Amino acid sequence: MELNQKSVDVHDPAVEQTHATLPYPLGPTTTCDGTKFSVFSGSATRMELVVFDHVDNPAPSRVIALDLVFHRTSHCWHILVPGIKQGQLYGYHADAPTVFAELEDSIDC
Repeated sequence: MELNQKSVDVHDPAVEQTHATLPYPLGPTTTCDGTKFSVFSGSATRMELVVFDHVDNPAPSRVIALDLVFHRTSHCWHILVPGIKQGQLYGYHADAPTVFAELEDSIDC
């Protein structure tokens, strides 16, 4: 299953309580308010934080779309998510311009 074909309920009240934050430091940073996530991408046009409850889960339990205006500074995407503690399993899903997909298709392995 591709992440852009979500089978999870993304209308979670906790998701609506996310906050914009500073873009540094990169990576996850646990605070008393939750966990701040920050990732660098020079080409992403859209970014999602995907959260998993267990390492064996094939699909994320939460998908949090980062807003292009509020959650991006230059090439850094960043968000503070209340309730996420140290040790949380997470990943990112990023969309990029199609030129990168065309380049990948032209590489012979």
